[in-house]
Amino acid sequence: MKQGSYFRLKTDNTDFFQYSLEEVQGRNDIADLQFTSDVYHSEYRSECFDIKTKYEEHFASKGETIKYLRFKF
Repeated sequence: MKQGSYFRLKTDNTDFFQYSLEEVQGRNDIADLQFTSDVYHSEYRSECFDIKTKYEEHFASKGETIKYLRFKF
């Protein structure tokens, strides 16, 4: 990954999201960390191009939100 480019993560798995967020927040080489626990009801929606995977649709239908985070190195 080139320095200055964004890493983006979108997931329906709450535990994985929490773990990832904690790991990223614990680092000192991360810049511009942004995150939300409900990307489709946030200012970051356009960054995902409104593309929902089969799994997102499945878990969203069960009440699960889609989490999102992004950061730079």
